[in-house]
Amino acid sequence: MKKYYSAIPLGCLLFGVLLGCSRSSSSQSQANTEVAYESLFNGIDLTGWVGDLDSHEVRDGLLISLHDKGNIFTEKEYDDFVLDFEFQLSEGANHGMAIRTPLTETPAKAGSEIQILDDSAERYATLKPTFHHGSIFQCVAAKRGHLKPVGQWNEQQIRVEGNRMTVTLNGVKIIDNADVSSYGRPTKGHIGLLGHGSHVAFRSIEIRPLEMRPTMTTAHPRSGEERGLHVYDPVPGLAPSDKYQVRVRLLGSGNWQEPFAFITRSKKGTAPQERKNAYISHLDGWSHTYVNFEMNKPVEVEISKANGASIRKAAANSQHKHGACTVRDGKAFLVMDEPGLIAVDIDGQMDDQHTGGGYKGPAIHTVTIFGNPFLKGRPSVDDPSVYAVRPGEKPPTEGSWRSLYFLPGKHDIGAGFQIHANKSYYIPGDAIVYGTFHNDREQNGHQIRIHGHGTISGDRLAHPDFIKPRPARRSLHNPIFIAGSDYSAVDGVTVADPSHHAVKLVGKWAGKGPSRIRWSKVVSWRRNGDGLNAGSRGIMEDCFIRTNDDCTYVVGDAIRRVTFWNDANGAALVMHWMASGGIRPMVVEDCNVIYSRALWPRNDAGGVFALRAEGRKAIGEGVEVRNFRVSDPRPTKPTFYIFMKGFGRKRGPGDLSGMLFQNIQIAARNVSGMQDTLLGMDEGVIRDLTFDNVTIGGEKISDLRHFKHNEHVRDLEFK
Repeated sequence: MKKYYSAIPLGCLLFGVLLGCSRSSSSQSQANTEVAYESLFNGIDLTGWVGDLDSHEVRDGLLISLHDKGNIFTEKEYDDFVLDFEFQLSEGANHGMAIRTPLTETPAKAGSEIQILDDSAERYATLKPTFHHGSIFQCVAAKRGHLKPVGQWNEQQIRVEGNRMTVTLNGVKIIDNADVSSYGRPTKGHIGLLGHGSHVAFRSIEIRPLEMRPTMTTAHPRSGEERGLHVYDPVPGLAPSDKYQVRVRLLGSGNWQEPFAFITRSKKGTAPQERKNAYISHLDGWSHTYVNFEMNKPVEVEISKANGASIRKAAANSQHKHGACTVRDGKAFLVMDEPGLIAVDIDGQMDDQHTGGGYKGPAIHTVTIFGNPFLKGRPSVDDPSVYAVRPGEKPPTEGSWRSLYFLPGKHDIGAGFQIHANKSYYIPGDAIVYGTFHNDREQNGHQIRIHGHGTISGDRLAHPDFIKPRPARRSLHNPIFIAGSDYSAVDGVTVADPSHHAVKLVGKWAGKGPSRIRWSKVVSWRRNGDGLNAGSRGIMEDCFIRTNDDCTYVVGDAIRRVTFWNDANGAALVMHWMASGGIRPMVVEDCNVIYSRALWPRNDAGGVFALRAEGRKAIGEGVEVRNFRVSDPRPTKPTFYIFMKGFGRKRGPGDLSGMLFQNIQIAARNVSGMQDTLLGMDEGVIRDLTFDNVTIGGEKISDLRHFKHNEHVRDLEFK
């Protein structure tokens, strides 16, 4: 039987019988509510668009309008919807977003056009009010002053319901429920990008159709929440970190808020590596504190030690941009101008010492700040298609519901909780779910979404090697496993202490679209606790991965803006199963390895770019790695650790060829004194690789002599 609950206060929800609480008064009404979301832009090509396709191009995962005028439109038509997108203006740029327009007439007249314009340009100083950014062109003027400076990314939402339109720019409503009925525009049509000869970039273009369904109208705003910053309540029944406390506020505001400080700990292992549930003895007693909040304006974060001791120094490390990190009055302060996943090293625990093999110091306690963009497509407990799961309740695996909503508190779903196609699973930031989400049928892996800023924890699960009898499939212990993943998504969640691979999206792509992992985080302590894998047609963006095995694999369409961290074993990027010569090049870009540590400097694992005599067939053609940093001041092993044969193994036949490494900055040489390695074999030559502006400690790699190599390496280019 389908269940839903109105958004009642948590105390009433949990203790209503004891306290005599009842639902706040609400009225039954007909209203539009959001249903399944869909991406209008896949980050790869213009699939799903028609029109003058030469006027726009896809570059580095962005949809860019060129300097030639031209319009493109969605193949599909839409009536009522919420459209979310991000855009970046060039100086003086002029563009438009067509709404409900036919394909054969002028969009601004036959449909509606929302202006996209650099209002700050001098040439637009005398424009009419209805011509400025966000305005419904020649109809309704938008409020001005909420665009970010040229070159920065803006977030915009357009909501249309019948003859009403709302435009929200960077969290501010610049048109609020305007009635456009008098202009005689259609209520159904195509979405379009209207190029006016300016360079404008777009990304994350998503639409959520609306449909009529009865809802319960209630409102319970979060106490103390400010526009531009959202902080979740504490997780009921869960103890906060005993290592760090965190506060956050909008920059310049006096209103500090306290995000809940989660903590995950490495449990006791048994020397030398093993073997108590696959924890590693070297990491006994280590911990990782983290907080999640949402932001779309600059914020300041305060970090203090929970025991009251003073912080002496602090340094921020991430691929995402961040402002200054300073220490005042024994506390660390970090400024974040935009969302980012930031590790803050306290008192030089990681930066000032090598923590890999040979480290004999005290347990290390780290902290990360996960400042997320506001989540899109958040379900409502008022929606009858949402099943609200109470803490302690066994959630259903099937039903007529579209979304499972895990209410605030602690949940335990066990190993292998079955998930299904066309359903979503939402974990808010004040909930933790112990167990794993699993799908083992390729025919049932499309359009699954697991999202929210809550935590999925493997803390209550054993490693599959330590269970008797062994589980039927090791993947049952992956926190998220989706077979046949097709146009599925993992957004925002944190995976803590997985008992096996953290997130794995696998299976053949059936044509709906690439799967995506975005703004997701992993903190893993155990052997086989690999990080994120978006699959052979997947896209991974804006993620944080800390593991004691491999972080990720060079597969899929793109890996962008990911922060990597290894403590004891494994590599940042495993290259065994790369594609070669596909119709779309694989791109790894704008990433940072903040720590590349290992216990065993002479074994076959570790490094950053690793190929350790595994896999088969030719690989590498068309794969590009660019704008990549290894900022670790004390890496254990070499950055390039590539061998086709060795350590008693060898790959199947096939060359490694055609890869580009461009703008790779490696801060320091490894502490083990090992040489970067390229070792081919008779059946697998390493050839035709390009190293363009690859530096170590500021010195450019200029020829093959830099590498430990053999006669099976040839025709490399150095720039």
